[in-house]
Amino acid sequence: MKAAEKPDGSPAVLRVRDGTVDDLPFILEQERRPDFRGLLFDWSIERHREALSDPSKRYRVAIGETGALVGFCILGNLLGKNPIVIRLAAAEEGKGVGSALLRDAIDSVFSSLPAPALYLDVFPDNARAIRLYEKFGFKEAIQLRRATTINGEEKPLMVMALERPK
Repeated sequence: MKAAEKPDGSPAVLRVRDGTVDDLPFILEQERRPDFRGLLFDWSIERHREALSDPSKRYRVAIGETGALVGFCILGNLLGKNPIVIRLAAAEEGKGVGSALLRDAIDSVFSSLPAPALYLDVFPDNARAIRLYEKFGFKEAIQLRRATTINGEEKPLMVMALERPK
């Protein structure tokens, strides 16, 4: 998969591949970034190792032009009727990485599963993520007040859905 070229002519993402245990240090580093505090859950390495071996989950990582990892996506509930984007993060904003990973997730789910929709949840105050999801056609399905606790704070969640293209 190749993302669109950036204004300077360089692609942000050269390809997206399945994630492996070797990618976990990058994933953990991204989850723990200060700018993601309150927007992303951070899992322990043990939880990620379990998820990597879980057949209902799939890790995807984006590779940049230098060969370095530039983002990741975790898909879940792939054996059920309601697949979900569990987590999506880009190492740098505005480079097309999130778009490339989301396009990959959508293509992956709808080309291999009979699912009627792809779901995700997002904190309602994460305007940047919501704009990205809406750009791809995700629509708000429901708002859950006090749905979860992150960093000791109760937070609402917005569940968004993208219906299978006809």
